[in-house]
Amino acid sequence: GAGSTTGRQAVALYLDAALVAIVALLALVVLVDALRQWYGYLVQGRPCVSREVVVFAGGGTSAAQAHPTASRGVSCPISGCC
Repeated sequence: GAGSTTGRQAVALYLDAALVAIVALLALVVLVDALRQWYGYLVQGRPCVSREVVVFAGGGTSAAQAHPTASRGVSCPISGCC
């Protein structure tokens, strides 16, 4: 009966709250990392360098003829551009 439905609703609400907490925690991690990087760039004068893998496509006139190459770490070609 009614008790079973209320129990299921309570579990659903707890699950929703847990998922919202996880998303909020992940957003906080991203925000803290971004602030750390901006602090290093603006205050400490560290260069703007990405540690992401970036794929460049080139060597052809279309996507089918392109030969992608991967590069690890991209630095800004112009000083102070990013």
